[in-house]
Amino acid sequence: MARSTDPIVAYIEVLYSNRELVSRAYHDGSITDTAEVNKGVRALEHAGAIRPFEAGTFKLTRTLQRHFDAATSRLRSYDRLARIAPQLERLKRLKQSMSDARRLGELRDMANAESEFEDECFSIHEAIQRNVFTLRALMDSQFATAKSLHEKKRQNLFYINETRDLQADVLELIATQLPFHLVDDEMYELARIYNKMISQHQQAWVVQLAEIWNTIQRMLFKTREVQKRNANFAKALLLFQLHPRYEGPDVPVDDTSPPWLFKVDPVPVLPNPDVLRGGTLDDLALIAATLATGPERVARAEDFVPQQVADDGEPSRKVVELEPELYDIALHQFLIDVKASVDGYGLSAYLWKFNRREFDDLSMAVWLQCLLIEEDGEEMDAFRLVPVFAPQQDEVSGTRVFSDVSVTSRLGHA
Repeated sequence: MARSTDPIVAYIEVLYSNRELVSRAYHDGSITDTAEVNKGVRALEHAGAIRPFEAGTFKLTRTLQRHFDAATSRLRSYDRLARIAPQLERLKRLKQSMSDARRLGELRDMANAESEFEDECFSIHEAIQRNVFTLRALMDSQFATAKSLHEKKRQNLFYINETRDLQADVLELIATQLPFHLVDDEMYELARIYNKMISQHQQAWVVQLAEIWNTIQRMLFKTREVQKRNANFAKALLLFQLHPRYEGPDVPVDDTSPPWLFKVDPVPVLPNPDVLRGGTLDDLALIAATLATGPERVARAEDFVPQQVADDGEPSRKVVELEPELYDIALHQFLIDVKASVDGYGLSAYLWKFNRREFDDLSMAVWLQCLLIEEDGEEMDAFRLVPVFAPQQDEVSGTRVFSDVSVTSRLGHA
């Protein structure tokens, strides 16, 4: 039983008597030396539990901080897990030290080597168990806190790399010939320690790794589902940008409709004034008077040839001037510049529009998206379109963001 003069007991008594300060230093990150706590701060500093930080503040020592992290299971999302390769190499060196001490008849050195060998085996066992627990806890608790698709991808990549490294550690322990060499060299006590601490747990670690891989596969499936929904949302957003007057079809609600249509009752809307009823012409006239006059549409005949409107197959004398869309004008002029360009790397659609201020009303996102859509058209057979993706993106991802489109004229087309 430890005596009162034991340094371990004395150290624990200092921590216990100043437990409030220790707790505050751990949870708040630091404590401030004031007149009320000066005595406790000095006692903890003298015991080596805290260290000066800045401006009269103190922080826990790194060793004590890590101990409390392990005791309270405070997990860091992207802390790299420790590898056991250096510890396995140390086991081999301790085996050689044991062999040398036995050859020289040094009993004390043999006892020390055996004790260190047991401590190192226990350390490896604890490291593997802690890594498995940490990785499992991170996946069970941290994945749901991701607030963006990019964060989910980052977490998936972290878990995959860590699980792969942990699996390599376990496979290295399974493949090592150290326990067989211990038996061959008649180091039966070391072989017993290794078997008790490591060999007997290898099968359980393999099963736990398989469960972690299954969890990662479910995470990847969820990520792909989110990517699919994001892609559909982006397509719908582009549709509404290209066709701002688009109105979706009426969805009938009946017994065959999906359940989510019945969650909210439709809101009945009655127009007022009703154009189908008489006596509302005065109200309609007042509404029409409040509408602002729209700008006149000016036809540009030099870009598009006017078309004739036929009535029952007979030529009509009426000529309708059609105004081209702003995107059509931009595409026409852009393709002309592409043909005239001598740059072998292609003409940047982003820079071209950025320098043409007359097309500022055309959204850059719509302009680049429409170029890629037009790639399958007959008009674009004479051109090659290459999207320029934004950097630092996963090439195997289902959805990637592009920032530009490079267009070049194909050889052999006039």
